[in-house]
Amino acid sequence: MAATLRRIAIVVAGCGIAGALVGGIGSRLMMRLAALAAPEVYGVLTENGNVIGEITLQGTIGLMLFAGVGSAILGAGAFTVARPWLPRSTPLRGLVFGGFVLALMGSNVVDPANADFVILGHRALNVAMLSSLFIAFGLVASGAIAILESRVPPSAALSPRMWAATLLCALPIVPGLLGVAFTIAPKLGVPLVGAWVATLYSFSLKKREFRGPAMLVRATATVVLLVVVAVTGAEYVDSAATILNAPA
Repeated sequence: MAATLRRIAIVVAGCGIAGALVGGIGSRLMMRLAALAAPEVYGVLTENGNVIGEITLQGTIGLMLFAGVGSAILGAGAFTVARPWLPRSTPLRGLVFGGFVLALMGSNVVDPANADFVILGHRALNVAMLSSLFIAFGLVASGAIAILESRVPPSAALSPRMWAATLLCALPIVPGLLGVAFTIAPKLGVPLVGAWVATLYSFSLKKREFRGPAMLVRATATVVLLVVVAVTGAEYVDSAATILNAPA
């Protein structure tokens, strides 16, 4: 239990770093690049009522809170769910995790209903930049988690004060898992989280030497994961194609 709490806290902290650097700063940089690529629309209002080309403190803080904190919490939930299937290599784990969150959440961001893709033009550039943020998030989160795992003391060596900080740091995993289950992919999030729970159960069965049932549960959970990723990934591809092929 103690080691599990430590792992969860590290995942939340690592995804928090990725949320700040990629979800917050990266999103702001992407928006700036999108505006620079379309100087002819400077001063035009976006779908959210922001002025293209204008950088405000209020807008930056709002973006950091919405994109930075939101991506950190949902990212921690997604990493926790995907962890049993992720590679051990830090760079490869980051790429796979980035692809996972792109498939899972990409259609929520690359949204054909968002008029900004039409307003800003350069649709391929903007779709590519938005999509790359997911991959960048995966890489930064994986790297940050690896660094924290090597530097945070083992659970047995934590002081009471450190335990309190660890517990506090781990708390956002609750809304993170709920977000994955109920907000990211309607009707598919619950089976996805269920597959993760089933995988944890398979580990328990394996420890008790029930290898056959453990393999069956793990295989079933893997199939559910692959189906969810395939469906949500197809939705992302369809959304991107709709944006790219829509009339100007």
